[in-house]
Amino acid sequence: MAFTLDGVEQNGDKFDVTYTVYNNGNAPVPEGRALRLNLLGLYVDLAECGVEDDVLFTADISGLKPGEGGTYTRSVEIPWAVFEKYGCDAVNMDYIQADGGRLDSCDDVYVTMTAPVNFQVNEGERLLLKPEESTQLTVSFEGPFLGEERVAYTVADTSVATVSNGVLTAQGEGTTTVTATLLPAGCTDSFVVTVSENPQDLDSVTVTAAEIAAAQGDTIPVRVSDAVVKLDTAAMKKASRGGRDAVVTVKNNDDGTVTVNVTVDGRTVPADVKAELPAQGGSVLARILPDGTEEIVKKSLVEDGRVYAVVPAGARVKLVTNEKHFLDVAAGSWFAEPVALFRKNLQHGAISLCRAGGLQRRARALPGRRKRPLRPAVDHEPRHACHGALPPGERQGRWEESLCRRARGRLVHRGGDLGQRGRHRQGHRRGLCAQRARHPRADRRHALPLRRLSGP
Repeated sequence: MAFTLDGVEQNGDKFDVTYTVYNNGNAPVPEGRALRLNLLGLYVDLAECGVEDDVLFTADISGLKPGEGGTYTRSVEIPWAVFEKYGCDAVNMDYIQADGGRLDSCDDVYVTMTAPVNFQVNEGERLLLKPEESTQLTVSFEGPFLGEERVAYTVADTSVATVSNGVLTAQGEGTTTVTATLLPAGCTDSFVVTVSENPQDLDSVTVTAAEIAAAQGDTIPVRVSDAVVKLDTAAMKKASRGGRDAVVTVKNNDDGTVTVNVTVDGRTVPADVKAELPAQGGSVLARILPDGTEEIVKKSLVEDGRVYAVVPAGARVKLVTNEKHFLDVAAGSWFAEPVALFRKNLQHGAISLCRAGGLQRRARALPGRRKRPLRPAVDHEPRHACHGALPPGERQGRWEESLCRRARGRLVHRGGDLGQRGRHRQGHRRGLCAQRARHPRADRRHALPLRRLSGP
């Protein structure tokens, strides 16, 4: 087996490794044989640099037939801290067998960091300015000191904005792209600036195909007026194939709702987005369904005048006050705890009142899956309630008894005394049969029985 490590060169934030392998024997390469590239760490402790494994990659070559081979290139990531001291390090390649034992090794090859990594201007965010408004641009990068770095800026349309000594000044209305180049390394990054007389009135922003292709994180943040929409990077790269731009819209409708949408070629992208919207009044976010009904957005939070939510693209939402109160629940009442938990779950849409008056869990209906009745709101009720004895001064037949029964799945005990067959049958007819009529699909195995508190 013949192999060589031809070279390692930096390519942006990664390093391209070129190697050649050739089977000069008379039999195929045995199963489990591979080439392993190792980072040596000549001048630093790799563990202190955040490198948990010095193996950069392993290439399986088992089954390579005699006379076969070729030259290959693989991209690897090397933390910049490895180069912090002298700006260089070394790698080597081993020929290993199935158990990891080394059979052969090639000469070491030096790796030099020629440019900083993770170069970014203005933190990758768009700018929204008024004419004649100015802002100081910032750049950031990681890597060893490479000399006197300086940044050169170019503006695609100088009638919209200009840059001088790192200060961007808005000129006229429009949208343009500003590109920053770090010299002498040559690293580049760009961002979009929009100039408008009334930035708060803008309800849509265009994200170019180049911006989407260059995105590296899990999400692409886009600011639209006073809202921020984070797009799923993988979904956007799939939707923008062929160089198609995307349009992000956050529109305030006349009926008080807000539409959050992401489109490519006029079609809504089938993906969820993370939206940060201004919140004025209301405690929870509700989504308006096509039939006009409202549905509480489970993944939403209202805090410090902002609402954070995960909604599907094209959703129409609004803030609603979904407070639920029971006016006749006195502080310190024996039933206050289950009522409070019931109110909280009802407010945030975890449970709902079904048509029969009982409780039902809001769950996504899956094919072949039955909806189960709500589990108990609390682990257990006060002992005196479970045994049918109310605290002194409390009269029977109050609404809280019904609430406790509903929170337990609306199943009652089969009679008060099992020795009295008549009462047992009567309780069976009035209790379980009524439950079957209300919830014919209920799974009664998961409900907890209660002794009848009062009434028929």
